[in-house]
Amino acid sequence: MKTKLLRILGVVLTLSMALSLFGFSSVGVSAGTQKWDQIKTPGNNGQCDIDVDYIGPMETATNGDLYAGVSIGGDVALYKSTDDGRTWDETATQPATDGGTIFDIECSSANPNIVYVTDGYDIFKTVNGGATWVAISNLFLADIGAGGQIDSISVGYFGGFTYVFAGTTTWGG
Repeated sequence: MKTKLLRILGVVLTLSMALSLFGFSSVGVSAGTQKWDQIKTPGNNGQCDIDVDYIGPMETATNGDLYAGVSIGGDVALYKSTDDGRTWDETATQPATDGGTIFDIECSSANPNIVYVTDGYDIFKTVNGGATWVAISNLFLADIGAGGQIDSISVGYFGGFTYVFAGTTTWGG
């Protein structure tokens, strides 16, 4: 009985697979239809008259706004583009970074105006697209370890709560 049932299931499965090959049409994609667009970065678009030392992480919000961490003469600035990277402007205020670098940027998937930034020591949050910032982390270097830093952040949502995750690195400890 078991062998007969397995044979019947095998025939049904084989027929359904064969019919699916003929019953559905597929859309071909060729390499010629794939296209990457180059975006301009702060400092090379004619809109930002600045001498950029380094462009760090970039992140895209759900509304298409782009954020980029930029180092200018040793100072850190967060730039924002609202036109797909064609032009960039420094956010109205800056996260109060002590680290001299923006290590990571994370945009909320629930609200495009909520953005999180880490400088390796603290995590900052804006709820208005960069107009104002507040430090939200309560991590201390003692918690991370000697020579440690926050090198990545991520945001998750569960049960109506927002969770901010921090990935840390400890150097020499």
